[in-house]
Amino acid sequence: MGTRSDYSKVPHQDQVDSLSTTPSTENYKPSGTASVDAHEAVAVAVVGHRHSSSKWSQLRNDYWFDEVASLILGIVAIGAICAVLATYDGQPAPRLPHGITLNAIVSFLATIAKACLLVPLASVIGQGKWLWFLNSHKLGDIQTLDAASRGPMGAVQMLTTRRGGFLASISAAAVLLSVGFDAFVQQLITYPLRQTSQQSDLARIRTMVNQSTSSINFLDLPFWSAVQSGIYDGQSSPRSVPSCPQGSCEWPVYHSLAFCSKCVNMTDHVTMTTEPGSLVPLNASRIIEQYVPYISAYTLATDGNQSVVVLRNQSVQFPNGVPGQVIFSVDVDGPAIYNENGTAEIPNSCGLDMNYTTGLVWPLNIPDPAQLDLFELGPNTWLGGTYAGIKNPLLALGSISMYWNTDGTQVELKSASECALTLCVNEYQTKVNGTTVTSSILSTTYGEVQAHSGLGYATWSAEVNGTTYFLGDGINFAPNDPNGAGQDGEQLTGIIQTMLDVTVGNKYYMGHLDCTVDQDNATNRTVVTECYAEDEFDGTVYSSTEMQIIDTTPRGVEAMLENIAAATTDLFQRYGNVDVTGSAVGAENFVQTRWWWISLPAAVVVMAMVSLAATMYSTKRRGIGIWKTALLPMVFRGPFVEDGMRGGGVGGGEGKIAGGHDLGGDGERLSTMKSAAEVVNVELPHDSPILYLIRHGEKPPKEADGDDSPGLSAQGITRAQGLVQVFGHDSPYNIGYIIAQKPKSDGRQTRPYLTVSPLAQSLQQYNVPFNYTIERDHVGKVADAVHDYIKGKGDYIGKGNVLICWEHETLEKVAAAIGVQDVPDYPGKRFDIIWTIKAPYDKIDSITSEDVPGLDNHSATPS
Repeated sequence: MGTRSDYSKVPHQDQVDSLSTTPSTENYKPSGTASVDAHEAVAVAVVGHRHSSSKWSQLRNDYWFDEVASLILGIVAIGAICAVLATYDGQPAPRLPHGITLNAIVSFLATIAKACLLVPLASVIGQGKWLWFLNSHKLGDIQTLDAASRGPMGAVQMLTTRRGGFLASISAAAVLLSVGFDAFVQQLITYPLRQTSQQSDLARIRTMVNQSTSSINFLDLPFWSAVQSGIYDGQSSPRSVPSCPQGSCEWPVYHSLAFCSKCVNMTDHVTMTTEPGSLVPLNASRIIEQYVPYISAYTLATDGNQSVVVLRNQSVQFPNGVPGQVIFSVDVDGPAIYNENGTAEIPNSCGLDMNYTTGLVWPLNIPDPAQLDLFELGPNTWLGGTYAGIKNPLLALGSISMYWNTDGTQVELKSASECALTLCVNEYQTKVNGTTVTSSILSTTYGEVQAHSGLGYATWSAEVNGTTYFLGDGINFAPNDPNGAGQDGEQLTGIIQTMLDVTVGNKYYMGHLDCTVDQDNATNRTVVTECYAEDEFDGTVYSSTEMQIIDTTPRGVEAMLENIAAATTDLFQRYGNVDVTGSAVGAENFVQTRWWWISLPAAVVVMAMVSLAATMYSTKRRGIGIWKTALLPMVFRGPFVEDGMRGGGVGGGEGKIAGGHDLGGDGERLSTMKSAAEVVNVELPHDSPILYLIRHGEKPPKEADGDDSPGLSAQGITRAQGLVQVFGHDSPYNIGYIIAQKPKSDGRQTRPYLTVSPLAQSLQQYNVPFNYTIERDHVGKVADAVHDYIKGKGDYIGKGNVLICWEHETLEKVAAAIGVQDVPDYPGKRFDIIWTIKAPYDKIDSITSEDVPGLDNHSATPS
């Protein structure tokens, strides 16, 4: 079977270097596997490439087709995003079929754009590594640049180490920016809320143009009630609500007849004069001393008890209109000349009753309110002019407040206002939101009253946008109908009269002074010695409740007129029959595009375009192949090729594979390299286990009939126990798999199993598998079990080396089945020999002794 070997000097364990546990880096090659000759394979591949490689494959591998196409598709996708957003920008949020959203469409396009843009960016970085190694650089740079072409983490490493050159750095930066691509695209779209309006016949507001379009008569109770509501309820007076069943409505700008008020401060423009004939009062003592006669028996006898009235009339004149009149009056009660018993006596006291005006509201353009019951306004009943900046208003009012000293000798004007209350035309913008009505007055046209209109009665009119707003006395009758004069038609007069009733009045002070008097006989005069007031008679008195409201309300008459105007204007929305149709207001989400968020995707596009174009130009100028991210150039043309076999290096010459395999003139083409690589088999070097082949332990003497005795001898048992120490867990053999010959059930062929069984039991705690299922002569199965273990397949998987224990003659066949050539003979009288076989398992690398203590002595010469 094998060759004869000299085993007389088999070394001990500590004499053999081959027992080192340092892993082998040689490849495992199964026996019997046909290997392809590299020279022949490359030659066949190159020839086949030239004849069978498709133009499509060459176009993709040897040119920039994929990169340019991907860049164009990425730009188209970005353009599609912009087109979609431009189409829907400002539009209501779309309802697309099947629940698809606008965000989903944009996200889909963004994913396409990002994926397409990463293709040229990765290729630029990949090609950049070949351009980078046209000059001498560290070998580790190739790993840095290759990682950069695969994702953001590698790009960060490349940028921080500043490898790869300018163009590759631009692409790496773009790869890094692409991390935010999706986020920026999603930020392009927002869906804010906005109000929408739709024309609705149910949204209505009533307006008035003239009383022919109204069902109200200004002499009726509703008008009077509205005036009273404005006075007593103020701004909280009830307001009509436009028709808005939807709950939220808005109307276009519209005009309507209304009441308006306006007041201006006239304090610095009032003139106060004392009416001619008025008695100018003095102080209280002087009044009594001057106007109460000397009290004597004669006076008492002839004149008796008497009182004297002192009156001061004060005129208040505004620049326009009728002046107002205020008074300071004192009633001087003569001294009592009779006591309680009815006996005449010289009096010693005298009293003064004072009454003076402190506030006044009067009509400026109505000389005599008593004449307003006449049909037509005229010079005797109504004065034209400009009041509070309004020409010819219906009613103009003056309002003053003043202060008198106690004897009426001095009067001080505290404030003065000129006010106008008239019809007008307001321009409105009205909205309803729930129960809240917001109506803004955009502009006001006041119009004017014409006392002599040519129609036989007074009119008020205003022209707005070609529409005449009109109200007049006698409107219910023909102008010259003698039977209708003044009957139920005094609209303007009725308005003025109603307003006068509630606005005109005065505020005055009433008080009483008691003075003690004496008689100066030398001068025959009454002398006042002391005066004092009676508090219970002192106080402010109002001519009407409305006057009291004016006095106690902030802004006085101005606030009251505003409230009256608002309340009466509200009548026009109740009784007017000209409807303004509005729109129902709702809320909707609309698409709002924030275009500045397109900046990052656009930057990635520009960086991809610039870096790709520049890399294409640089590759052509430098004359190297278009290899991009491929790995094959590192094998065929890279710095790992042995010196003298590179065919001129990476930049020139014809391509050669390691070992001098000529790729021909197409060696720079990536497609050529791929064709050659298709027929060359390689395997990654890996740690291969070492095989240790041993014989079973010593056998007992033969039996009497000459047959072998079963089992082990005493020495064999000792050897089996000793192998636990030799191959155990702490030994340098690092056993990870044990294979022993299968014992027969009748007790024969048990010696290999018995020899390694103690060792297997000791290594069981370390999960070392023990295979004793292969019969003695099935050496092919032994080889298969070894190969499966080496490749990590089969039922027995582990780490470490392999120990095989067999019958010595069959052990030679086992070694041959594994792949060993020229297997030596195993000596029949030796039980300690170890055959060591390393990858690629084609020879026995060393022969050593088990060196079991007390058994193995190699002085004997083997047979």
